[in-house]
Amino acid sequence: MKNVKRSLVLVAVLALLVLVPSAYAGDFALTSGGPITYGEETGPYGATWNGSAISVWCDDIRDSQVIGSHQPYDETSGLNIIYGSNTNVMFGNDSFAATKYGALAYLMVTIVANPTLGQAFYSFAMWDIFEPGIVAGKVDGSGPFTYAQVQALVTTAEGIGNYTPYLSQVTIYTPQGCAGLGADQSSNCLPGGAGFQEFGQVPDGGVTLMLLGGALVGLATLRRRLRA
Repeated sequence: MKNVKRSLVLVAVLALLVLVPSAYAGDFALTSGGPITYGEETGPYGATWNGSAISVWCDDIRDSQVIGSHQPYDETSGLNIIYGSNTNVMFGNDSFAATKYGALAYLMVTIVANPTLGQAFYSFAMWDIFEPGIVAGKVDGSGPFTYAQVQALVTTAEGIGNYTPYLSQVTIYTPQGCAGLGADQSSNCLPGGAGFQEFGQVPDGGVTLMLLGGALVGLATLRRRLRA
């Protein structure tokens, strides 16, 4: 009898999970920018989602976002991105969109796990996935990296193949009315000017643990130094 009850509970839980929507609408606001490289503020950026602080990356260099401006956005988990004409993300109907968002997820997860790789460098690579023409015009070689290096990083990201482990860790925030617009900004979610930007987030659970581990290592080192 216990086994039957447990099975019924499991079925109920699975049914609830099926009913949970894959996208959520909410209030998104950018709260801070990042360091400027090649004239652009690079990630990660501070933001809030329904009032809760989050850290995000931008995949859209064409558009702009005003810090402190609250806008209606849709939240979509990486594994629930819809590609094609009925897409739920900004560049979801681009050619090779699945590979592009997979590469974006790979870059976001990689840089969050190892920020010493160069956050500005990775920001430009994220932008280059979707809007290479704009990035090529900005990265002129006068800064810390070249456009050839950006392209090489994008090539690596787009050649991963299995993106499931990366997409499962990523959440995409798309301004309402912008899904499917992509690089075609002839009509956009902010008529008469640049539209609002799309952002991605890697939940900081793993990052917090990583930082905690680093803090413990630092504490151990400090103790050793004090003992010496």
